Parts: sequence; C-alpha cells; structure tokens
Amino acid sequence: GNNDQLKVQVMSMMGDLKYRMKEYEVSYSFYEEALKISPDDPLLLNNYAYFLAEGGNDLKKALKMAEKVMETDGDNYTYIDTYAWVLYKMGKYREAQKEMLRIFEAGEGKDPELLEHMGYIKKALGNCEEAVVYWKEALSKDDSKVYLEEEIRKCGKE
Repeated sequence: GNNDQLKVQVMSMMGDLKYRMKEYEVSYSFYEEALKISPDDPLLLNNYAYFLAEGGNDLKKALKMAEKVMETDGDNYTYIDTYAWVLYKMGKYREAQKEMLRIFEAGEGKDPELLEHMGYIKKALGNCEEAVVYWKEALSKDDSKVYLEEEIRKCGKE
C-alpha cells in the first residue's frame, strides 16, 4: 500500500479498463488519482489526453497534457499521434497534419490507428481522395475497422 509506483501502475490499468468498459468518468478519476502521485509520467499523460480527446472532453486539458509529453518525449510516435489527435479534435487540422507527417516521413506510419487518424485529418482538410488511401490501407491491416468502409463511401460522394 505504500509503493507509489505500483499504485500508479494499478490506477493506470484501471483507467484503461474502465475506459474500454465505457465508464469514462470512472476512468478519468483513476487517471486523476494517478497523476496526483506521478504528475510528469508521460504514459499517464498521453493515455489520459488521448481518452479525453476521443470523447471530445476537456480538450484544453488534453492539449496541455499532450504538450507536456511532447516537451519531454517528442520523438515517440505514439505520443506524436496523441498530440496530433488532440489538435484534430480541436479543429487545428493543419497543425495536426504537420505532426502526423513527422511520423509518416520517418517511415513509421504503418500502424492502422495512425493511418486511420491521418485519413480523418486529410478529410477535414478537404482531401477526400488522400483520406480514402489512408483508410483503405488501415482496413487492409486491421479488418476490424469496418466503420471506415462507411467513411470511404461518404468521401466518394463528396
């Protein structure tokens, strides 16, 4: 009970679990408690920022956390993706694209989640053809992303 590092690990796992169970407020409370113990933990900050952005919740807070992570670990592609996703959710599409391009230009954009995110950013910038290319590649790597088929159809009509 007095090992702070272990407490943070457990709270982080509980935050992840509750988020996946769609118990968002409970998830956020676990992250808040973990950050009280370890306020500079990049993984905690990154995951919490991403979950907030996914839900469109407290985007300013998510941005501050993502920026903090970028200051200390700005070359980590997962963290860059989170930062770009927060920017995207805030409507800062050009900035989001600039960040994502860092990943793709380094040859690291093979993950389906990264491809999906870049597709949404491209669509938001009015580049449906490019968005479709990213989404099709994401689908080819992860066939569980069937919802992207609808995005591809919608883009084809625009």
